[in-house]
Amino acid sequence: KGAGGKAGYVQRHAPPY
Repeated sequence: KGAGGKAGYVQRHAPPY
């Protein structure tokens, strides 16, 4: 955890759209 930044967060939390 810590690598990926935005992409990592989006992968763990699906985007609103």
